[in-house]
Amino acid sequence: MRHRVATVLCSLLLLLAAIPSVALAAEDAEDDPASRVDLSLKYYAGDNAGKIREAVYDGVRVLWEAVEPYASDVGLARFPRVDAWVFSDPDTARRVFGSCPSPWIEIFGCGKRGKFAIRLTPGRGSRLPVGLARGMTIHEAFHVVQRAILPSNAQPICLAEGSADWYGNKISDEEWGRGDWSPAAGQGWLADFLTLADLDNGLIELLGWSRSRFYGYQEAPQIYSVCTSMFDVLLKTGGGGAAYFDFLKEAGRVGWRRAFDRAFTEDMDTFGLRLVRYVETEGADFRLPAEIARDEFIQRYLHDCDYTSPSALCLS
Repeated sequence: MRHRVATVLCSLLLLLAAIPSVALAAEDAEDDPASRVDLSLKYYAGDNAGKIREAVYDGVRVLWEAVEPYASDVGLARFPRVDAWVFSDPDTARRVFGSCPSPWIEIFGCGKRGKFAIRLTPGRGSRLPVGLARGMTIHEAFHVVQRAILPSNAQPICLAEGSADWYGNKISDEEWGRGDWSPAAGQGWLADFLTLADLDNGLIELLGWSRSRFYGYQEAPQIYSVCTSMFDVLLKTGGGGAAYFDFLKEAGRVGWRRAFDRAFTEDMDTFGLRLVRYVETEGADFRLPAEIARDEFIQRYLHDCDYTSPSALCLS
């Protein structure tokens, strides 16, 4: 009897000792954003489904690592629980996932509140490249994060898509890139887009575009390049990622225009001037006139000044 009691007590002690480890393991799993994704590949016919699964999970992880500090500051402590799919054809995507702003025949991914999906792109055979799947996941999962903070998604469509593409390009594999979105002169895409869209007064007009008008230009890749570059300028001059997430939080309460002026370090009119300059220089410069004058003054009287000349008015 004593031996049996001792055995039972020993088993209980071992069980109690294991409970904290089990709890910690469960907590670690819950903290992994990929564990909050219910992913289905039953509609994907490619023979690399295992690699695609890992690419989707990895895309969610790297996205959350990039945005978690900002998201947690506005009340989103964990990556949202989502349903996710990978499809091989647009008809199945439409039937299973549902509608998106554009028909599935025209798009390769869609992200909404609580769900996202990506699909095989034309000309790829039956296999979705792993790097492409990862980048598409980052873009669409970012839309999920946006909608978790701003359920109505009441923000300019150019900001919504430009920010998702910025993250999709910034932290994904090189294979994903839609093209050169960096503010480099000579690319020509800005000029081509302005001709296409007939924007006479700068990119600021893009912020007033309807979703139907934006998605109507999806056949022109420049629309994403323009909006991504616009978001890049906004991050560099308006307060960074933290300001954008503050904007998302505020937009649900006060509307996007007032939220813009509250969250970013520059108001809409000032940002508009930067964008006009950005267009005029084909992406080479977004400085304001006062900043240009200041830089030219410093260049002339400090860096290029002839300090050997007694008559030169140089800054010391």
